Amino acid sequence: MALARYVDLTIDARDTEKLARFWSRALGLRMVAYGADGYGLLGEDPTDTVWIRPVPHRADQHRRVHLDIYAADTDTLVEAGGSIVDRHSYPWDIALDPEQRELGVVVRPSERRRMYQVVVDSPDPEANAAWWGRVLDTKVHPVPEDPAIAFIEPIPGAPFESIVFARETRPKSDFNSMRLAITAQTPDVLLLLGATMCDEDNPDPARTWMRDPFGNEFTWVAP
Repeated sequence: MALARYVDLTIDARDTEKLARFWSRALGLRMVAYGADGYGLLGEDPTDTVWIRPVPHRADQHRRVHLDIYAADTDTLVEAGGSIVDRHSYPWDIALDPEQRELGVVVRPSERRRMYQVVVDSPDPEANAAWWGRVLDTKVHPVPEDPAIAFIEPIPGAPFESIVFARETRPKSDFNSMRLAITAQTPDVLLLLGATMCDEDNPDPARTWMRDPFGNEFTWVAP
């Protein structure tokens, strides 16, 4: 039985309109303004929701969470303000959004849903995957040929296929500017499993910032 379920994804931005326009084009979602709260990117299914929130004081030195997407081509991303930085090192292209946030781009015919996977840097990928696998009640997939990677799949109710955990040896120094939101009856069950509360100033009283046992922030939303 799942202890929690996926709700949506938040991306912090210094320029919410510019970033919302980029991700709206990249993900094929409509852009809705919410005044001082930023923008919502909305699709036909409620789980397609992405929030672009204003956080002008935060400038990440190293972003530990990024999104990989499907795209029919990369021209649309460049036209929307992104840039392509690597076409040759991987079977997918590496791009940057307008605020220099990395994203992987798998070029293939466009489909209704364009999110592919969320990638999270972690000091212990397999243990981190096991924790989230328990929380979301889904399968953990180690990668025997590459112990630096583990993933969970499927993600019930999510618009992407998997969450990938990749080994990162550098100490974490920045608050994650891209965060998963999950809902559970109470945050206490997550705390009992080793999550902790964040002490950062949260501008949204309806949401609670937490960290998993490996230091990566996420959001708890009341049912």
